[in-house]
Amino acid sequence: MVTQTSASRGHGHQIPDEQSGGQQDAGPNDEERDQPHVPMRLSLARSSSSVSFALGENRDHQTFSHYVAMNIPDYITKEEVRRVCSEIGIRDWTTLTEAKITTAEADLIRNLVGGETLAISTEVFRAGLEVELEHGLAFSDANVTNNHPILTGRIVLAHLKEMLDYYVRLQVAEIEGDMLKALVAKNPDKLMLKYRLWLAARADLAERERHTAG
Repeated sequence: MVTQTSASRGHGHQIPDEQSGGQQDAGPNDEERDQPHVPMRLSLARSSSSVSFALGENRDHQTFSHYVAMNIPDYITKEEVRRVCSEIGIRDWTTLTEAKITTAEADLIRNLVGGETLAISTEVFRAGLEVELEHGLAFSDANVTNNHPILTGRIVLAHLKEMLDYYVRLQVAEIEGDMLKALVAKNPDKLMLKYRLWLAARADLAERERHTAG
C-alpha cells in the first residue's frame, strides 16, 4: 500500500509503506499531476549526494583561494624594477615611502608610454602616476607592479582610454569623499579646506567639459 503525508501530497510524491501488502492508494493529486514515483530512500540519497558535492566544491574553492592568496609569485620583481629605473635614469621606485613623483619623472615616463598620455598635461599625468602607485608597494596585499614605472604609466594610459579627463573627475570624487569624512568627524576647518579644493577641481572639470563640447 502506498500512503501519503499532507506534505507529500502538496508535491505529488508517493511514499511507499513498506509494511503494507503491496496495494496502492493513489491520491487525486498523483493522478492529475502524473508525478513519477520516487522512493524516499532514493530521494534522500540524491539529496545527500548533492549536499556532499556542494560541500566538496566549497572546500575546493577555499583551498584554491588559499593557494592564490599565499602562493602568487612576483611576476615583476623588485630587481627588475630597479633595473628599469636605472636604465631610464630615474630614482629607484622600490624605495619610495610615499606616492610622490617629480614632474621630470612624469614627463620622461609619459613620453616613453605615449598614446593618450600625450594628449594630457605632464601635471595631470604625474597625478595619475601617484594615484596608480596604489597598485604597487603601497599595499602589500594588493601589490601587482612593485612600483614598476612603465607599468604604472600604462595603468594611467588604460584609464585615459576610457576618458581623457579620468583623473580630473577622480580628483573631484575623492575630494567629495574627504568632505564627507570631515562632516562626519565634525571638523569644520577641514571641511572648509576641502570645499575650497572641490570648488577649484569642479571648475577645472567644467572648463574641460566645455572645451570638449567645443
